Amino acid sequence: MSDNGKKFDIDWSQFDIHQTFEISEGIQKGLDISYYAKPEFSYYKMREIRYGLEDGLDVSIYAKKEFDNNQMFQIRKGLESGLDVSKYANSELSSKEMEQIRVDLENIDTSEHSIQNQNIDDEIETIFQRMKVM
Repeated sequence: MSDNGKKFDIDWSQFDIHQTFEISEGIQKGLDISYYAKPEFSYYKMREIRYGLEDGLDVSIYAKKEFDNNQMFQIRKGLESGLDVSKYANSELSSKEMEQIRVDLENIDTSEHSIQNQNIDDEIETIFQRMKVM
């Protein structure tokens, strides 16, 4: 067992077999499993967090119970692309809305950065306004 596993006292009875697998994978790879070795995280969420840790990403941005695994995926993909995920790392947005914003951010032409950034801000505002109406 790695030092990481020794430092983190795990009550394995709290986890199902799939969650146990994700935690074990993290221990074997020397990851900081404290971000995701929590019974409230499904193994899908655990996997998204583990993938981010494997890639050296700041998973604290999305390793939160209010995000579902699809939202976590969109935030992780944005971090992998070096995007400012604060534009869409909001649990009130659906994963599809997050994806739309992420793709828009990935497609920004740097010569038109300020104009397109404003368009994305407007699009985000429109999504939030639409959510308030519902």
